[in-house]
Amino acid sequence: MDQLLPIILLVSFGLFFFLSWSGVELFSRGFKKYEERYLARTAGVLDEMFLPFNPEQIFYLNIISVVVLALVFFLLTRSLFLGLLFGVLGYFLPRLIFFWAKRKRRARLEEQLVDAIDAVANSLKAGFSLVQALELLSREGSPPLSQEIALVVREAALGVNFEDALKNLGERTKSEDFDLVITAVLIARGVGGNLSETFTRLAATIRQRNIIRGKIRSLTAQGKMQGIVIGSLPVVLGLALYLIEPNMVLVLFREPLGWAILTAVLFCEGIGAFFIWRIITIDV
Repeated sequence: MDQLLPIILLVSFGLFFFLSWSGVELFSRGFKKYEERYLARTAGVLDEMFLPFNPEQIFYLNIISVVVLALVFFLLTRSLFLGLLFGVLGYFLPRLIFFWAKRKRRARLEEQLVDAIDAVANSLKAGFSLVQALELLSREGSPPLSQEIALVVREAALGVNFEDALKNLGERTKSEDFDLVITAVLIARGVGGNLSETFTRLAATIRQRNIIRGKIRSLTAQGKMQGIVIGSLPVVLGLALYLIEPNMVLVLFREPLGWAILTAVLFCEGIGAFFIWRIITIDV
């Protein structure tokens, strides 16, 4: 038995080393594939928004946000549940920031669109061609619309079909107003017609749609505020109870039953927010 002990230890050590090496190898391969997908997706978003950032910097900032948020809230609360919860939040934080930035950019594009259409219509009345009018708009306009128009002009100058360049603009902006303008321009160029009058009518149509949207926003503002107040009540009450009796509240974050209760609360909050959003969302 004493003679077999070194052999058993050697085999056990070799097996442990092999399993550890295999696990590290599998993890590194999976991490590499995830990094490649993340960098490709982030590069597309950055290019779409004309942001001069390196995708690798965003990737490592994402990892740092996960580790830092999870570690900080675990050390502050001594709760594994809160640490994991904020770690997950740190993972989704860059995506939420990108989503918010894209929405703000799209709203800014739609705000600039009516004035841009009027400017193109005036240029066409002055004798410019459509490409020349767009080039003038790209030089004298303000971002982000000038960036998008400049890209359309560059694509057309590099040999891309002008209709395809306009369709690419619609795919980048993902806006109903831009789709309306692009469709009208493509039809007018295909069947003929006065482009300046087409742009003038489009500007009037979109301007009326913006007025209706403003009225809808004002009418649904009360519903949004009610949703915010009702959704924030559990958080406010939880903070108040924590100030009054901290130990009673911390049980929710330290015990499995408390984790289940918090999960159910978050699930119900999400369902309520979804239904309120569906009620106050009106397509124009």
